[in-house]
Amino acid sequence: PTVGLDRDAIGLLEGLVATHRADGGLAVLATHQPVNLGGTETRLDLSTYVANRQIFDDAEGAQ
Repeated sequence: PTVGLDRDAIGLLEGLVATHRADGGLAVLATHQPVNLGGTETRLDLSTYVANRQIFDDAEGAQ
């Protein structure tokens, strides 16, 4: 969570993520605070993905 971080700490986080990405890494952040990740996708839209109800029905029947 970034809510408890001050501006300096947010800057440190941004730098760490940038270094990690430059080394080929991936970062997934979920926050309500602005974080500058520069040139990245900032929204992950999962609205087209839905849970498969059949999986849940099968699991309930197995009990």
